[in-house]
Amino acid sequence: MKSAPSQNSVPHPNDGRNQTPNEIAYQADSSQFISVDRSVRWQICHRLQELDIGCDCLADGRMRVSAPTPLALIQVRSVLQQELMPRQVLLKQLERCWQVLG
Repeated sequence: MKSAPSQNSVPHPNDGRNQTPNEIAYQADSSQFISVDRSVRWQICHRLQELDIGCDCLADGRMRVSAPTPLALIQVRSVLQQELMPRQVLLKQLERCWQVLG
């Protein structure tokens, strides 16, 4: 017999599972505005769209990014780092990762 959902959860719209109020609030407020140099914002937006992360370039130079899950936020951070950090810094981070693994 199926148990009734708890009072602190509501049905998930996609798969029928229950969400906590924190998950609902997080998803409702998942759009962020990011200011980046116009020379790279189209590259960033295109890459985020490849990852199925909603992204719009606005006329005022900002990007609106919709990251509804923690994984999407990590992906946004990674894309921003790859495009905005100097190559030497990225190489040093990669070398540190290899040292830890080696």
